[in-house]
Amino acid sequence: MFVRLCVTATVAFLCSVCAPRADATVGVRGSLLVGVQDLGLRAFSPNVDFSATTRSSAFGGGVEIALPYFGARVGGNALVHLGETATQSIDARASGRLDVGGTFVLDATEFTAYVESRFDFAPTSPYQPFFGVGGAIAHMRVDGEIETEGSAVTRSSLSGASNVFRAYGVAGVQLARGFAVVVRGGYAFHDGLTMAADELRLTGTPAGATFDYEGFYASAGVSVLIR
Repeated sequence: MFVRLCVTATVAFLCSVCAPRADATVGVRGSLLVGVQDLGLRAFSPNVDFSATTRSSAFGGGVEIALPYFGARVGGNALVHLGETATQSIDARASGRLDVGGTFVLDATEFTAYVESRFDFAPTSPYQPFFGVGGAIAHMRVDGEIETEGSAVTRSSLSGASNVFRAYGVAGVQLARGFAVVVRGGYAFHDGLTMAADELRLTGTPAGATFDYEGFYASAGVSVLIR
């Protein structure tokens, strides 16, 4: 529910700042980018709670279309989050600290659709800096495993999929020959998702697992004008 409210508020804000520009033309750009995203992981049973936080690193590319009449840009990205690992001790709610450690290993694929409104500085200059705001919906498909060691040893595969909403600022500079450098930074909103766990057990007790992409988000990329 909170994610839906954030989506609605961002769309309304973008609509209020997007102004038509009849003098510009539609353009299509291709891009390569890298990104980082806060990531929280949790495994839990009636007596044990195992949580860890890390930052997910992503690599990929995308396509962007400028719609100057609407004063906006829309685009889509495909990214791969590779081998994110987080290790932390396990706490027992009832009996204090247990002699158990655990490791999450997580891979994810991300497909993102976004809309942005940008404001140009020095539009007649060979180098044109810009800034703006944007909002995105990212579909995350996650696969990985959790392994616990100590008083109990277990290994389980994890899988799941969920949508993440991001609100962010964007800035960059247009360069010669149609190239541009773009950076984005903001916050991701995610209600979390319970993952399917294959026979996951903590200290011999059946357990569940969740992941949560809520938190800081940033990316940087290079794009080039296709047409």
